[in-house]
Amino acid sequence: MAALNHRYPYAKADVFGVTCGILTRGQDHFDKSLMSDETELPFETIRFPAPAAYDAMLTEEYGDYMTPPPESDRKMHPSVVTWRQESTRS
Repeated sequence: MAALNHRYPYAKADVFGVTCGILTRGQDHFDKSLMSDETELPFETIRFPAPAAYDAMLTEEYGDYMTPPPESDRKMHPSVVTWRQESTRS
């Protein structure tokens, strides 16, 4: 991944790619202008930084992302749970 970052510098690019799998249902790259401004969005008692164009990005990726699909069409996202158990040895 680091090699690709150096091969295609962000400053010279017109698009940026998403490699983490969160926003890649149908789109793996977006116009860089969508990331040019930042805003803060509230979540419970915390505010998080987000692209100001979050609505455009989510709409491009998911269509009407504010309307949940019918319950019969909902799917769980795969997840991995890991933990470290502390040793009880003295």
